[in-house]
Amino acid sequence: MKKNKGSVYYKTIEKYIGGESGFKTLPQWVKKLFLAAAALLILFVVTHFMLRRELRARTKEISEKNSELIKEIGERKIAEEKLRRANKALRTLSDCNQVLIRANDMSKFLNDICRIIVEVGSYHLAWVGFAEHDKEKTVRPVAKYGNKDDYVEVVKISWDDSVLGRGPTGTAIRTGKTCFSKNIPTNQDYKPWREEAYKREYVCSIAIPLKVEEKVIGALNVYSSEEDAFNWEDMKFLEELANDIAFGIVTLRNRIERQKAEEDLRKSEEKYRMVVENVNEIIYVIEDDLLKGKLRFISSKVEDITGYLPEEFLENPGLWIDIVYPDDLVDIQSATEKILKTGKPGTRIYRICHRKTGNRVWIEDKIAPQHDEKGRITAFFGAARDVTERKNAAEMLRRTADKLSVIHEIDRDIIDKLNIDYILKFIVNKARELTEADVAFYGIVEGDTMRLYVASGTTKDITENFKFRKGTGIGWFAIENKKPVVVEDIYNEKRIKNIRYDRLKLEDLVSLIAVPFFSGKNEPLGVLFVANRRKTKFTEEQIDTITSLTFQATMAIEHPKLYSELKKAHEKLRVAYDELKSISELKRNIISNVSHELYTPLTIIKGSLDILRDEEKDESKMKLLQLAHNAISRQKLIIRNLIEAAELERGNIKLELRPVKIEELILSLADEFQPQLLDKGISMSINIKEDIPPVLADRIRIKHVLRNLINNAIKFNKKEGKILIEVEKKENIEVCVEDTGIGIPEDKVNKIFQQLYQIDSSTSRRYGGTGMGLMVVKETVKAHGGSISIKSKEGKGTRICFTLPSAKKEVE
Repeated sequence: MKKNKGSVYYKTIEKYIGGESGFKTLPQWVKKLFLAAAALLILFVVTHFMLRRELRARTKEISEKNSELIKEIGERKIAEEKLRRANKALRTLSDCNQVLIRANDMSKFLNDICRIIVEVGSYHLAWVGFAEHDKEKTVRPVAKYGNKDDYVEVVKISWDDSVLGRGPTGTAIRTGKTCFSKNIPTNQDYKPWREEAYKREYVCSIAIPLKVEEKVIGALNVYSSEEDAFNWEDMKFLEELANDIAFGIVTLRNRIERQKAEEDLRKSEEKYRMVVENVNEIIYVIEDDLLKGKLRFISSKVEDITGYLPEEFLENPGLWIDIVYPDDLVDIQSATEKILKTGKPGTRIYRICHRKTGNRVWIEDKIAPQHDEKGRITAFFGAARDVTERKNAAEMLRRTADKLSVIHEIDRDIIDKLNIDYILKFIVNKARELTEADVAFYGIVEGDTMRLYVASGTTKDITENFKFRKGTGIGWFAIENKKPVVVEDIYNEKRIKNIRYDRLKLEDLVSLIAVPFFSGKNEPLGVLFVANRRKTKFTEEQIDTITSLTFQATMAIEHPKLYSELKKAHEKLRVAYDELKSISELKRNIISNVSHELYTPLTIIKGSLDILRDEEKDESKMKLLQLAHNAISRQKLIIRNLIEAAELERGNIKLELRPVKIEELILSLADEFQPQLLDKGISMSINIKEDIPPVLADRIRIKHVLRNLINNAIKFNKKEGKILIEVEKKENIEVCVEDTGIGIPEDKVNKIFQQLYQIDSSTSRRYGGTGMGLMVVKETVKAHGGSISIKSKEGKGTRICFTLPSAKKEVE
């Protein structure tokens, strides 16, 4: 490179090598070498400077670019983390939605959700708890998944405002807001569960409420082993997931309920169809025209009842009306119009003709209209059933009632009237009416002939001057066989000889029933005929009706005879009754007179024995006198009973009612019966309550009542037995005599007060007596206005109580 000496570059070199004079003295090659080295040095310095400046600029540029790159990498990492979290959230939500779509079971659904949260979300534990509304407000775990998931079974969590309810789960349920614990070991509200959480390395947790229609039903709970594992995005994601879970719960519940409803509906439809196909009714649904509308459905029972297949009715809507009896169409039209007018359920009853048998079938057709939301009729639900048997039974019942009514009327006429012709004519008219026959008439037996008598429904007098000889014709055939004879066609009848067709042809009679009837001595009285002018197959009911009426005919014929005989027998009975009444009156008079005649000397004898007994000192004689005294006392009591009974039977008893102290009568009788008590070793106790008022009574007759009762208590008692006499005031004064004697059999207690009644003949022989005493007791008490009752047990004893009215006045 050529250098100009005057240039700046050259001057500079010279300056540095000692000036122009010194440089000039150097050799030329040194000068050139030096100049070249200097040039290289300058070039190096300049280049270095320029490179350094360029490097500094480039370094700054690179530094700036590196900063931007680092920033971009950081932002990319953040974006990648966000993307990762978003992908995790989306995957979690997607997997959960897939679970929801496939779920049919609530428990599996929630457990799968917990599994996805743990596996996809990289958490330690997830569980779902439902809020119970029990007393403790328990949170019940329903699903769980994760590391050491027995945690939810060990801990006890509540959602009330207590120590067990202030953790994240309880707070979230109670407040309806998300709640979390960033650091479980330091969170004081987590104290009840900290130890169990520490064992399982749980560091933080979050609880999100599950809401259904703004109502909290539980909480989703997630646990992590990392501190501050849940940021804002996680919380939002889990809240969204909780909403999806709540929606899933509702959806699944609805789905399960719908599936259950559909299953129930399916079963119901199957059951309904099975029921419809098995019931004895035709179930059908018909569109708006009730008479000829299109059938939507008709059950298979229609074939049994009508003879037509269900398909035939479905194809031909008017078929049903076509098979109805023409006479019933007006009734169907009327019933149909009423249902359409009122819009309410109704019933149509009509007859149809069975396709195969041709029989008449009675149908009861119940119809219920179906309405839309505007109240318009859209269809009709019907249930038609065969009521032929019921109708026939009702018809039979009506005919039976008519028959019974006729029989009752005939019976009344038989009793009230003795006009045989009138009654027989009434019977023959009713026979024709009840059997719906054309003609009815009698054949009355007169010796060896039968005369036609009293006809009904004839156009000519077939009974005039006409008789059957014995052994000829249908009537005598029935009498000889002693049973009804049914002839379906008299012109083809082979059993009966000598039928008088001439008489039957007068009325063009073809079929008949002949029922014979007999007297009480089995003698033939006649035959009742019913006949038709057409060939007829008579029913058992018609035969029974005629048979019943023949009984009435028998009574009508025999009743006058019986009445005459009964009248004669009644007259004889009346005469015999009058004679018996006279004899009975004579008996009562004799008994009364004789009893009075005997009673007076017995009283004298008894008084004399009392005097002798009081004066006698010899014990052997005393015993004899005591025996005689006891015997006289018994006879005196018997005769007194006979006198009382005679007076009671005649109704002549007259009471001298006065206030009487009942305790005085009892004590005096206790003294009177003392010898007899001592003789049998019987102890007598008397229990009279305090403040017993006097009774209003006939002193002599009531004393006789007590004497009878005490005498029986001694007579029928056991040796060394006991007698208890009690008196107390109830509504009236009640007196009871109780013993420990032989008692009375249960079936004979109610008969003991009957006249002359004794338990059996052995009792009379052993104990004596006439059976009059208790009858006298009962009637005497009854005459005083009192009542008497008895309780007895065989082998244990008897207690007889009677009541008397208390006296209002004091004893005179």
